[in-house]
Amino acid sequence: MMQTRPSLNELGLSAGKKARLHRILFDHGLRNGTALFLPYDQGLEHGPRDFFANPVASDPAYVMKLAIAGEFNGVAIQIGLAEKFFW
Repeated sequence: MMQTRPSLNELGLSAGKKARLHRILFDHGLRNGTALFLPYDQGLEHGPRDFFANPVASDPAYVMKLAIAGEFNGVAIQIGLAEKFFW
């Protein structure tokens, strides 16, 4: 039996949270209510050895281009990296 997900209106969220979730779920990525995030923080936690096979992957700008090309809803990164490169 297929189950349905609750709508954003059924979750009891504030207007601001609903608006932000709607942008994530329906304005970016798959645009069907499902979010898909690229986990860039994982490689950074493991150290530089994760990037030896593909050195360009250590460049945050490359990762952002990859996320856009792959139609991800977002990228999971550490707050320090986000502040340094994207805010």
